[in-house]
Amino acid sequence: MKRMGAILAGLVLASLTSSPVTARTLIDCPLRDAPFSIESPLVDLLLNPVAKNMLETQAPDLFKGRPSSLTSTKAPTFAAILTVRAMGEKAMSPETLAAIDQRLRAIPVTDVDRAARCARYIAWTRCIGKGRMSYSAIGHRPETYADVHHVRLLENAVRWAGDRREACRAE
Repeated sequence: MKRMGAILAGLVLASLTSSPVTARTLIDCPLRDAPFSIESPLVDLLLNPVAKNMLETQAPDLFKGRPSSLTSTKAPTFAAILTVRAMGEKAMSPETLAAIDQRLRAIPVTDVDRAARCARYIAWTRCIGKGRMSYSAIGHRPETYADVHHVRLLENAVRWAGDRREACRAE
């Protein structure tokens, strides 16, 4: 029995030393490093001054007559789920969209952009009328649901949203 344990320990040790093990940080921010494009969430483009300026000069009609809820950079905003393609495909030719896409892709994604993209992927709560809304964009990977802190966040959000003991006050 001792010999089998020694052999097993030796095999484990050999496997650890023969193949390099690299620590990798799990990033639950799916668009962090994605290039800017007409498929990017509009909020990402609006938060980057170069991309925003390019859109305002190359596609000025894109924002005309739109309610602020579609073009706001403050959560909650529909700009987090809208894209230039979705907003412009009926009003712009495929060639115009392709040209805008090419210009957007030429804009480098900076560390500031990465931080802004990941910051909006967190979680928040809001009182909407008499109702309560909780949002979390955490959880794009299955292993996130094995994290006790993430599970606790979800449990607390459900508990808060269902709490009727006191009125929710919209800000």
